[in-house]
Amino acid sequence: MRADLDSNALLLVEDDVPFATCTAEFLSRRGHGVELAFDLVSASCALARRAWPAVVTDVDLSGPSGTEGLEVVSAAAALRRRPAIVVWSGCVSEGLRREALRLGADAVLEKGSLWELEAELARQLAKRQPTGAVDGEDRMRDRPAAEGRSDCGKPKHPAESATVLGARQ
Repeated sequence: MRADLDSNALLLVEDDVPFATCTAEFLSRRGHGVELAFDLVSASCALARRAWPAVVTDVDLSGPSGTEGLEVVSAAAALRRRPAIVVWSGCVSEGLRREALRLGADAVLEKGSLWELEAELARQLAKRQPTGAVDGEDRMRDRPAAEGRSDCGKPKHPAESATVLGARQ
């Protein structure tokens, strides 16, 4: 099954390659078509290249700010066909949770249980059933806007070129 046709396809953004590979393998065995992006640039390109039913991102992508994953959240939330967005971090604070939700994340989870991640993905994907044709395309239903959600800080233009590494299907 090709990931671009799979309603359970997801983009997994994680800079820890062994951990990303293990997580992708687990989710693949549970029926998800998983593509990996290991940094902000490859994640931005993957988001620009196709519509994703779901995006799971770590927050710290080994960049200078340590919060590059929040840029992934903003970019994904701004898409016309908005995916389910799950932030999965090793250190979730109340401040991080509030900021991720404000930027458009649907859920923020502490890293640890792959089963919990899969269950949250199932919940979020179930909320996004096709609602009919608009301009010849199916649109995904957005979740209700989070309280205090804002469009501030959303990138105007996604990255234009890069290679997404490690695609698994």
